[in-house]
Amino acid sequence: MKKILTLFLMLVAGTAYSLAQEVDNTLQFVDKDGKVIADGSVITRNEVTEDEFEGPMIKAEIYVKNTSGQEQGVYVKGEVKKMDCGKVQTCIGGCTTWDNVGSYISPKELIAGGGSLDLATEWMLPEDVAENASCTVTYQIVRVESLGGFPPKYGEEYPGATITVTYVNGNVAGIDGTQADSEAEVVARYNANGQLLNAPAKGLNIIKLSNGKTLKSINN
Repeated sequence: MKKILTLFLMLVAGTAYSLAQEVDNTLQFVDKDGKVIADGSVITRNEVTEDEFEGPMIKAEIYVKNTSGQEQGVYVKGEVKKMDCGKVQTCIGGCTTWDNVGSYISPKELIAGGGSLDLATEWMLPEDVAENASCTVTYQIVRVESLGGFPPKYGEEYPGATITVTYVNGNVAGIDGTQADSEAEVVARYNANGQLLNAPAKGLNIIKLSNGKTLKSINN
């Protein structure tokens, strides 16, 4: 009888552990071509581009894809493990800056069923950055149940995939010309507090373009 009870308890404990380890795959990391970046992946980015307003930076080129047909809420947990210089910026639900080693979270944002969302995350470099300087950040998707309403209301949270990006300083390649700013569309606009705007507003506007760039504009 004791053996049966022991086996039963081991089975229950094993099941609980398995459930605790389960990763929610409703939202997935993908690259700019829509290819899934598997949970646990480690990727390197070393192409330095020059932003008109922000200066030199290395883009992660990470997107989140909603594989379900329902609207979902999402935010990202970030852990900066190494940062030789500069700062990391992530624009999801508003732009946040991570400028030291440590753990961070982004604001929440909604993502439509079947849609994708550019995290617009990059390592922003100082002008005098040293050759081969690097920065390592781990990102984790957290899916949040969308309850509708305005402003949006959120419910249960479901931790998803985790990936690690190592940024390494390379040669300055100039402004990324994959899509000219004049041809790009505005996909989101935020004020200085990171609040989503429906139209241009007085003061600082943070603008996300369809070519992946994030620009700043001051309206009078």
